[in-house]
Amino acid sequence: AGEGSGFTVSLDQETVLDALRLTSVASDDIWQFDPASFEVYGSNEGEDWESDSWTRVGEGDTGLSKVRGSTSEVRFGNAIAYRFYKVVFPTTKGIYQGKAYVHVAEALLFETASGVANGSPGSSPPNELVGNVIDGNPGHRCSHWCQSQ
Repeated sequence: AGEGSGFTVSLDQETVLDALRLTSVASDDIWQFDPASFEVYGSNEGEDWESDSWTRVGEGDTGLSKVRGSTSEVRFGNAIAYRFYKVVFPTTKGIYQGKAYVHVAEALLFETASGVANGSPGSSPPNELVGNVIDGNPGHRCSHWCQSQ
């Protein structure tokens, strides 16, 4: 999955999410595949990637450094509760061997009202990887890794 790729999140109820924490892959030296920018969209009408119901609620630089396994946290000014979220990575940090893939080790989409993430990124339900937990709530998970066409 390359530039324009991302994922959707389906929550049990409408929730205000206004921050994104990303961790880069630590098992390689390909910093060029790290996302350079992000866009976050919200919807209460479903998680179809191509739907017109998505409203952009945040965008910006990911803030990831070239150091492998690094973590960055970015906040965006969303104050509206949505049941579905879509995160898109429009650009990567570069091209490696002619390719511009997007890869992240973990993504955590969460609310900052309390100043801390809702839960723990390590509290995954059985048979689910930590990378599938999006907002620290084991009941919420990444529904789809998507690529724009």
